[in-house]
This record gives sequence, structure tokens and C-alpha cells, in this order.
Amino acid sequence: MTKLRCSVAEVLSGALAFLFILAADKALAQAACSPADQTIAAITGPKYRESALFEALVKTPAGSRPTRMFANPATGSWTLITLQENGMACLAGTGQGFRLSRRPGNDA
Repeated sequence: MTKLRCSVAEVLSGALAFLFILAADKALAQAACSPADQTIAAITGPKYRESALFEALVKTPAGSRPTRMFANPATGSWTLITLQENGMACLAGTGQGFRLSRRPGNDA
């Protein structure tokens, strides 16, 4: 059996690039924005119970944007948002089937 070895950063950067290609439609991004505090409260609240996994600056045509990934490994739900300078958060992607490919600190 061949073992595939890649870092969490490599996996996450590939996932981010793919998700931003999918979220490039400006009309979709505008329709999916709301105040950041309300958005994060909804994502982390009792309905989804997702936890923040990481935050990174991602280059977009509009400039670099802080981006946060949330997930709930128990349910498999995940959410990716971009944070805007005006205090809004825009939905970049959501889905099901989230799972960690490996535990942090485990090189196998």
C-alpha cells in the first residue's frame, strides 16, 4: 500500500484555491454577505456547531482578504467565509463531507 504524504498547509491551500474559483461569481458573493459577527455566531451556534480551523489571507481580484474556515467533524459540515473591511462576511463556500485527512503532528 502506498502512503500519500502531504502537509495540512498543502491540502488547505489547494482546497482554498479550488473554492475561490467556484466562488468567483461576483453576484453570488454579493448575495451571500452579512455582518461578520452574525455570520460567525450562526456558523458556530447550535444549528451547525462548526469550529474555526484556520484563518489566512487569500489574494482575490479585489485584493487580499482574510478568510476563515469552519468545520464540524462530527457532522461533516464546513463553511468558508471571507471578511470584508466594512465588517461584513461573505460566504465563499459550504458543504458536507468534511474530514481531516490526518491528525496534526502525524506525518504518516
